[in-house]
Amino acid sequence: MCNDDTLEAQKARLDSLRAQLRQLVDEMLDEPGKRAISIDTARKKLNRYLKRKLDEDATMPMPLPTSTITYLDNQTEHVSIDAIYDRNASEIVKKINTFDDFEDWYPQSVIEMIAEKIFKREEISKENSIQLAKLFQKTLAIYDQIKAARIRGDYYFEQPFYSAVEDLSGLGSDKNKRSQKKIADIEDIKLSKLIQRYCNTQIADGAWKKDSLRDHQGRLENLIEIIGDKEITQINREDMRRFRDILEKLPPSRKKSPKYRDKTINEILAMDYENRLSVKSINIIVQSVSSMFEWAIREGVMQSNPARGLSKRDAEPDIEKREPFTNEEIQQIFYSGDFTPNKFNNPADYWVPLIGLYTGMRLEEICQLHCEDIYKDADGIWLISICEESSDGLKDKRLKTKNAKRQVPIHQELIQLGLIKYMEKIKVNSVRLFPTLSRTENTNKYGKHVGKYFSNLLKKKGIKQGKSFHSLRHTFSNFFKVIHLHNDIFRQVFGHTIPELAGHQYGARFSPKQCYNELIKLLNYKRK
Repeated sequence: MCNDDTLEAQKARLDSLRAQLRQLVDEMLDEPGKRAISIDTARKKLNRYLKRKLDEDATMPMPLPTSTITYLDNQTEHVSIDAIYDRNASEIVKKINTFDDFEDWYPQSVIEMIAEKIFKREEISKENSIQLAKLFQKTLAIYDQIKAARIRGDYYFEQPFYSAVEDLSGLGSDKNKRSQKKIADIEDIKLSKLIQRYCNTQIADGAWKKDSLRDHQGRLENLIEIIGDKEITQINREDMRRFRDILEKLPPSRKKSPKYRDKTINEILAMDYENRLSVKSINIIVQSVSSMFEWAIREGVMQSNPARGLSKRDAEPDIEKREPFTNEEIQQIFYSGDFTPNKFNNPADYWVPLIGLYTGMRLEEICQLHCEDIYKDADGIWLISICEESSDGLKDKRLKTKNAKRQVPIHQELIQLGLIKYMEKIKVNSVRLFPTLSRTENTNKYGKHVGKYFSNLLKKKGIKQGKSFHSLRHTFSNFFKVIHLHNDIFRQVFGHTIPELAGHQYGARFSPKQCYNELIKLLNYKRK
């Protein structure tokens, strides 16, 4: 018998092999020269593979119809081999429907499809690898079903598959079509299972990052809480209208607030509260659900999207949704004499708002910075690099959008206040610029503490309710707007898309020196 240490060692080796296999697959999918392959072509290739396997089996001795299994306690059991094949086929279909053991069967399928020469390496890409892996697993399920039928003496079942090279679907008599449908079709599933499969696929495809899964999944689970865990074929347009109407009546942050998080939807609706979800928040949730249904249609498990076109029109202009700080409020927050390093126990509470004021960076962009992200370029300009890459071993940074990757010149005022000196001191013992900030099980953002601290500071200062750390970004933007400098250089520094086609698609990015000369010298906030 194996002791615990041996079992742990075996598990560790297995996990290591899994990781190596997944890395091998990821590297293969990242290879250049990928070319698209249609689903029809994929099915033809898989049917040829199935026919080849059936031909090989025809030259082998027929297995005995029954076998005896002896267990560790010396108990024996007589089993039917055809039942084992049938059970294997059912388990294959179940696991690709539910995505159970995905980390095992997905990379193995990719490797096997190449090893068996079903597809060329260049035909399998990040975009189609999961779909091809599912088709391959369905082919294996059909293969097991055919072997079970042969053991029972039924050679009629295989004829549509064995005789046809072109496709795995729509072949043979109605009886056999029903058999194929029973094997390969996805059974009706509940909403909770659809959400699980969709989330797993989005993570596996790289559409989402793992640390954003909770937010995405939370939006989708609103649907279960409101309409129930229904079979997806039973969800209709009326369900979705009711879903949206109830969202309009719910308070914001109900899953985080102790006041609401342990209550049902009906219990919350019976309470008295003033604030409601904004139109923007409602639309984000509804669109998330609609995107999932569109994916389900592409996957062949739904025929229509009952949430399509249900977003509400937002009558409030975007520009009025967030207010920048006034000049008087900036003076009150930063230059009234009490915003000095010795007043803060946590250096992040001091430096992060100042960096936000002088750069317009997002809260999380600042809080996740590494020391190496602050450096001087060849022109002698100090820069902040906003990126996910790092040479220090940590992989904990993420960007909101692809345009968020950028270099931001550091204002001379920040240098005079000692930001560079602070960085040089911290990097002796820390990779991260603000090592006291951390992500927790309840939040996947470094900036939660600073955001809350800054909001409390605003309350103490008597700043208008509704303003927050993000108002610093609006203040930065508004400064350049009033002097008519919302140009392409500003957008690049701010991390927004450059809308003009020529600048967006063809022109090179502006150099740090250009950004510095155009923008940074115009910022004239002065400490008093």
